[in-house]
Amino acid sequence: MIVAAVLIATILPIAVFGFSGYVQLLKGWVGQALFYAPPAGEEAVLPADLWREASALIVGNEPHSVEASILLRSSQAVWIALVAGYFVFATRPNVSAPEPQARLADVCVGLLAPLPCSIWFTPYHAVVLLPAHMLLLTVVASEAWNVRIRCMALVTLVCCQIMQYTIPSELRGAIYLVMFGLVVVALGVVRSRFDAVRSDVSHDLRS
Repeated sequence: MIVAAVLIATILPIAVFGFSGYVQLLKGWVGQALFYAPPAGEEAVLPADLWREASALIVGNEPHSVEASILLRSSQAVWIALVAGYFVFATRPNVSAPEPQARLADVCVGLLAPLPCSIWFTPYHAVVLLPAHMLLLTVVASEAWNVRIRCMALVTLVCCQIMQYTIPSELRGAIYLVMFGLVVVALGVVRSRFDAVRSDVSHDLRS
């Protein structure tokens, strides 16, 4: 438990955000610990308010406007449908006896699933992407996978890195939502192909 706490509280955030980003992250944690209700008539400023970001994407609209609400709820509905589609379609070929990597893919999607449904969509939520990225890296590095699948996994990883470090910070919540969607699609493709890869490896071993 102590080792896990140290990893989550220090090593993993520094690995993802760098030391300067980790310092800002600590300030955010302290700010949340000291968070209190604002005076009457004022709105609390959240670290990454998806309401505010939805409004920023629709020029001229105020936070909590009807247009921003429609955009936010529509995005969350698409996300829920994407996660549901993963568990309905991608897991079907392996539902009887899934491989350990297939189980890891399911766990990764399960960890990501609830986050976009909360307005508290802060930078350290990206830490949850680490196991999914590690799984996709193993696909890229393994010759057992089809070249197209390996390229798809590589493109997903590259796109996530580009978006994470080039998109303005005021839209980071929206970008994380897009990154989560890309990762779920990539994991769904990989997850649905585990049986085929296992069969190919077994055939090679028999040969």
